[in-house]
Amino acid sequence: MFGAALLLFPRLALGLSGFETGVVVMPLVKGDPDDAPEKPRGRIRNTRKLLTAAAVIMSVLLIASSLVTTLLIPPEEFEAGGEASGRALAFVAHGYLGDLFGTVYDLSTISILWFAGASAMAGLLNIVPRYLPRYGMAPD
Repeated sequence: MFGAALLLFPRLALGLSGFETGVVVMPLVKGDPDDAPEKPRGRIRNTRKLLTAAAVIMSVLLIASSLVTTLLIPPEEFEAGGEASGRALAFVAHGYLGDLFGTVYDLSTISILWFAGASAMAGLLNIVPRYLPRYGMAPD
């Protein structure tokens, strides 16, 4: 069972993007000291800031990476079986910045994805049990 969990955990966790992670942590966002539980205006304002910052950062990075990979990688490398297929940024890192940098990039990408997945799952474990009883799905 432990082995199956290790194999399935990354696929489960990586299915969540930064937006879902942001939504999951909403109850943990600090509000104003005078926030009422019925109308937590400070928490809502701060959550909007969190989600806006995540959206801006992700949008800029996605557009920049698309532009860089489109300009630096020959089209045939994107096709199935090409060296850049499914790993365009890693292809750029290895090809233009050297194998040492490319390897560091690969390892850091794996680490970031692992920690992102772990934080998303931790957030889900924190928030989901709170809402299940409302829908008649209380865990034992």
